[in-house]
Amino acid sequence: MTTKPSTQAQPTPTTGKAATSAPKKPTQTAQRATKAPASAKPASTPAGAAPQTWADVKFYRLRKVGTLRHLPYFAPGTTERKEAEKVAALIVKGKSVADVAASTGRSASSVRRMVAAVQLAHEVEAGDYADQIKDGKVVLPAREETK
Repeated sequence: MTTKPSTQAQPTPTTGKAATSAPKKPTQTAQRATKAPASAKPASTPAGAAPQTWADVKFYRLRKVGTLRHLPYFAPGTTERKEAEKVAALIVKGKSVADVAASTGRSASSVRRMVAAVQLAHEVEAGDYADQIKDGKVVLPAREETK
């Protein structure tokens, strides 16, 4: 007759200190959120897409060193777009980037990025990039030197 191994916990020997059984912390892999499958994203966006589908397209600028920089697209009606348009309007009125940055409480870099984002949004909505969409993204060429 065979005996089954005991499923009861065996007492652990102590070394003079009180033995505590603290619960184990979950591992990092258990804490990570699961990613959506790649098949959930559209393979490509059709030319002449409606403005709401432009939010699904990712925009990148090719840097001179060959890496890509993500460019945000602010869809019409979003709070980010409204704030960026206010900042861009101040620049168009003739205020300097430093003045706008000081009056809005943002850095000069943030002001320049917001103006660039508004310009990108206007170009996208004018249809300038409709034929450049590949696999749900648009890669813009490197900027000309502005110095």
